Amino acid sequence: MLLTLVATSWLLSTGLCAPHSYPYANVIDDREAYWNHARSNGMCNKYGREENLNRALVVPGNKVLSSFSDCVAKNEFGESLTDTTGQIFCYGPLIHLMADAQNHEDSKSFVDQATTLSGVEINRRLSSQIASIRDTGLNVTDFLNRVKEFGFSAPGQELQDYENSRFPNTPDFVHLIRLQARLFRAWSKIVHHYWHNLDRNMTQMHGDYLLPGPGSVLEETREKYSTSLIRLDHPFVVAGGRFREQYYWDSFFIMEGLLAANVTYLARTMLLNFMDEIKAYGFIPNGGRKYYLNRSQPPLFISRELRWWYNNRSVLVSHNGAEHRVFRYNVHAKGPRPESYAEDWRSAWCHSEHVPTKIEEEELYSQFASGAETGWDYTARWMSEDFDKAGNETGKQMRHLRVSDVIPVDLNSILYRSHKLMAHMYNISSTNESPFAAEYSRRHDEKARSLNDAILALHWDSDNLSFFDFVLKRGENEIKRTGSIHRFWSGASMVPYWAGIWPTEFSDCSSSETKRAVMQAFAGIRDILNMYPGPLPSTLVQTGQQWDFPNSWPPLQYFAIQALENVRDTCIDQTTTESFKSLTRPKQSLGDRPHAPASKNATNIDYSTSPSWRDVLTKTVVMRYMNAAYCTWNEEGKIPSDRVEIVVRDNPRLDPTLAKHPGNMYEKLNALSATKAGTGGEYHVQTGFGWTNGVALWIAKNYGAILDNPSCGNSTTSPPSKSPGVDVEWEESIIFQK
Repeated sequence: MLLTLVATSWLLSTGLCAPHSYPYANVIDDREAYWNHARSNGMCNKYGREENLNRALVVPGNKVLSSFSDCVAKNEFGESLTDTTGQIFCYGPLIHLMADAQNHEDSKSFVDQATTLSGVEINRRLSSQIASIRDTGLNVTDFLNRVKEFGFSAPGQELQDYENSRFPNTPDFVHLIRLQARLFRAWSKIVHHYWHNLDRNMTQMHGDYLLPGPGSVLEETREKYSTSLIRLDHPFVVAGGRFREQYYWDSFFIMEGLLAANVTYLARTMLLNFMDEIKAYGFIPNGGRKYYLNRSQPPLFISRELRWWYNNRSVLVSHNGAEHRVFRYNVHAKGPRPESYAEDWRSAWCHSEHVPTKIEEEELYSQFASGAETGWDYTARWMSEDFDKAGNETGKQMRHLRVSDVIPVDLNSILYRSHKLMAHMYNISSTNESPFAAEYSRRHDEKARSLNDAILALHWDSDNLSFFDFVLKRGENEIKRTGSIHRFWSGASMVPYWAGIWPTEFSDCSSSETKRAVMQAFAGIRDILNMYPGPLPSTLVQTGQQWDFPNSWPPLQYFAIQALENVRDTCIDQTTTESFKSLTRPKQSLGDRPHAPASKNATNIDYSTSPSWRDVLTKTVVMRYMNAAYCTWNEEGKIPSDRVEIVVRDNPRLDPTLAKHPGNMYEKLNALSATKAGTGGEYHVQTGFGWTNGVALWIAKNYGAILDNPSCGNSTTSPPSKSPGVDVEWEESIIFQK
C-alpha cells in the first residue's frame, strides 16, 4: 500500500538541471515516511520475480536522496574538472529507483552502462514520465520499460579486445618447471593464455562523441552523453567478471604474471594509464570508473602519488611519549557507493532501528567507501569489537565498520617500501646530470626511517612476536590521536616482512635466543597451515564477509611467500626443522579472538622437503596456493592425461580440443578445501581472474623448480581424451573466448 505522497520540486533534488515544464512529481520527501515504506514495501525486502515486477515504486524526495557528487573529477589542486558525464550514475532519482526496482542482482551492472543521452536529458524525460502518471502510480514493470527508452547499452560496450601480436606462445618458465610437476607445466601455459581473455583496449568514441580521458577539459563533450567509464589511452588487463575496468592494486599482481612471461609491453602500458591518472587527479583511483574518484586502493605505485597520501590520508598519532605521522584509509562520502548502491543503502536504512539522520547516514557511507579503499572489502578487521552482536547478517555487520579509526599495518608497510624504493632509484641515478638525486634519496630514506620507527612503535607486539593493526581512540580531535594495538590476526601481519621491516630484537641473529624468537614469529603461520588444508586464510574469524575466514586471497599468499624469502640466512643457521616443528608460539601471536575450528581434513606440513624451516614453510605456502588454484580450475576443466605434453608444445588457442576445456580461475580460494572457491561478500564469486593468474604465473617462474604435481583427491586429471570405447564430450568453455 502506498503511503501518503507529497508534491515537491523533484528535479531540483538531483542537482543536475533547473526546473522545467514538469516541475512536480509524486514523492515521499519525509525521511520517516520513506523509512516505513522501504521496510514494508520497498528496498528493504526481497521479492519473487512476478511480485517485484507488479510492486509499486515510490520516488524519494530530496530529503531522502543522498548528495553524492564525487563522480565529478578534481585535479590534484582540488579544482573540479569539466567532465560531468558520469553524474547520473552517482546520485539522483534514477540510480535510486533502479536499485529499488532490483532489476539487477548486482548494483554495478547499471552504473557500468552508457547512453548517448546526457544526465540532464535523462532526468528531464524521467521527471516528465513520472509527472504524467501521477494519478495512476508507477510499478516496477512500468519503470523498467520507461528506462529502456533512454537507450542504455550493455556494460562494457566501450571496451574492445586488444590484439596482442607480440604475445609469447610458450613462456620460458614453462620448461623450467620440473618434470615431476608436468601438470603445472601444461596448466601454467593455459593460464598464461588467459591474458587473451582479459586484455582490453578502449574505444575512443561513444556514438559521435570523444570519451573524456583522465582530467579531460573538452568543453564540447560535456553532458553530450552519460558514462561512468574513464577513458584510458593504453591497453590494459581487467580482473574479470564484473570488474570490466583497470583496477589499482589488482594490477600489481597482474603485472607480476605478465613480467614472469616477459609480456613487458602490456605491463608498461598499464603503468602509463596510471601515470595519466596521477597527472590528472593527483592519485590513482580505485578503478577506471568515475564513481571511484573519491577513493584509491593500497598504494603499490610510487613517486608522485606519495604526496596525495600525505595530504589526504595521514594522521598524527601520539603513543608512549612519541609522535608518529602514519596513514589510514579515510574516505568522506555523502552517499552509497554507486557500484553497491542497494547494498549500502540497505545497511544504512534497513538495518537501522530508527530513521537514520543525514549525519549518521554519511558516516556509514564514509566507512563503506573507506572499507572499499582498503582492498579488503569487507572483514571483521575493520569492525568494532562488538561486531558479533550482528550475528551472521553481513548487512548488520557493516554498521560496525570503523575503518577510518584503524591504522593498518600493511598500508604503512607499503608506503615504507615505496620510500625505500624511491631512495634506491634516486641513489642509482645520482650523476652530474642529476645533481638533486642524492638529496631526494636522502629525504626518502629519512621518511622511510620515520615510518619504520612508527610501525615498530605502533604495530609490533614484542610479547607475542607479531604485527597487528593499531586502532585510534574514538571521540578525539583529528589533529592528534591516541590509541592501542589491536590483537586481531590477519594476513596483513606478513606485509612488514615483505616490505623489509624487521623488529629491533631480530637485528642480530648471532644468538640462539634471537634465532628462536624469529622461529616463534613464524610459528603462527606453521600452525595455520596445520589447521587447514587450503591456502592461508585472510583472517581466522568467520563472519560471512569475503575477506574473512575461510577465504584465501592471492595477494596475501604473495606477501607471505615474499616475507618468508626475506628471513635472513643468519637467522636460520644452526636451527632445525625438528626444533621449529615442536616450538611453542606465543599465546596471542594469532590474536586474542577465538579462531575458526581446525578442519578435519587438515594436512600436516611435510618437513622432509628441506632442512631449513623457512624453506619448508615457503614450499608449503607455494604448493597450497598452486594446488588450490589448479584444483578449483580442475573441477570444471580437466587436462586429459595424454594431452599434457601437447599443451606444453602447442598453442592452446589454436587447438580445437584444448579450446573445449571448461575451467575457471577464481578471484578467491578456500582455506578449508583445495577444490572449492571462496564464498561470501556482496557479489557472487568472480572468475577470470587477473590476480589469481598473475600470482600463479609468478610462482611458476620463481618456484617451478620446487613444485610437485597437484593433488586434488580423486580427480587430478581427466581420463585420456580418446579412451577405448569412450567419446569424451567437452562442454564449451568461456576461458578461450572473449
